[in-house]
Amino acid sequence: MSRIAILGGGSWGTALAIVLSRSRKAHEISLWMRDSTLAAAVSKNRENDVYLPGCRLPPKVLVTNSRK
Repeated sequence: MSRIAILGGGSWGTALAIVLSRSRKAHEISLWMRDSTLAAAVSKNRENDVYLPGCRLPPKVLVTNSRK
């Protein structure tokens, strides 16, 4: 399993996370967002309604704001 980190949770980063999650090969995908409030909302609702409304994030995509 590959580990993929996407830095930036705007429309492009969110779309990339969705596309990669549909791959035949399993990936561990982390979507890092600068805005902690937006990251919490996207993690809870599984949708980035600010930058990519109407497109749901699969449960296996980790949405984070952690700097670790």
